[in-house]
Amino acid sequence: MKPIVKNIFAFLGVIFLTYGIYNFVQNERITEKYWENIKKVKVGMTLIEARKIVGDLEYQYWTQDNKSGEIIVQSIDGKPIYSLEYDMVFAGSDNPKIYFDPNTLIVTKVVTGE
Repeated sequence: MKPIVKNIFAFLGVIFLTYGIYNFVQNERITEKYWENIKKVKVGMTLIEARKIVGDLEYQYWTQDNKSGEIIVQSIDGKPIYSLEYDMVFAGSDNPKIYFDPNTLIVTKVVTGE
């Protein structure tokens, strides 16, 4: 292979690697901010108040899951349980969750993760 072609592919590889690292660091910064702020959420708040405290309310309409919480519906003993779950930090064991009542949008439980 000609040296020019090798250099072009090497340059493109460095660009893609740098872009990947940059995205990873940005996502981790957002996730760490959510982890710190979710500790301030209290049971009895409205879901909108909780999301303002966490800081993801600005992303709710236009972004992917990595910048906002994801609503999860689970069925436990035939009863649906609603929660807003956030991403896990790198090498974390659990993600933070805000459980809420879907009718009143009142926070019922807060799990801060580990």
